[in-house]
Amino acid sequence: MFKISELDHVAITASDIEKSIAFYRDILQLELSVDFETDELSTFLGEPGVKVRSVIFKKGKSGKGMVELLGFYSPQGRPLHPERKPYDPGLWMLSFEVDDVRAAYKELLGKGVEFTNPPSQLNVPGMGIHTVVLIKGPDGVLVELVERPGKFKKV
Repeated sequence: MFKISELDHVAITASDIEKSIAFYRDILQLELSVDFETDELSTFLGEPGVKVRSVIFKKGKSGKGMVELLGFYSPQGRPLHPERKPYDPGLWMLSFEVDDVRAAYKELLGKGVEFTNPPSQLNVPGMGIHTVVLIKGPDGVLVELVERPGKFKKV
């Protein structure tokens, strides 16, 4: 039986790849690792005529947990539902651990970043009190910044 060792990456289709690159690179300060265009994903995706730009960001000690942005040239995607809510099915949030949520909030407010709420406390059973804030990212993907307590027990 196979075993999953850790998260490798999350892929997000961007409606405006340049706007999304600027957000993840300039606002969240993720490191751009790979940027390429390909037409070799048709078989992998089971869709004929796929041409896409892939931009991969990394951050952190392990080099895992990367964020991949995909900008499709063809086929064209459908528009996002303008009233999508976090409780609707599908990816709605990425979460990044930070050392100081309140400092990050203050810095990002100064850069014009839009939040859903100011920093707040969230008691996670067995994991302690976390300080969290949600950023309104491109294409409706929320980005959580989380400050974890020093030590917490594993479930």
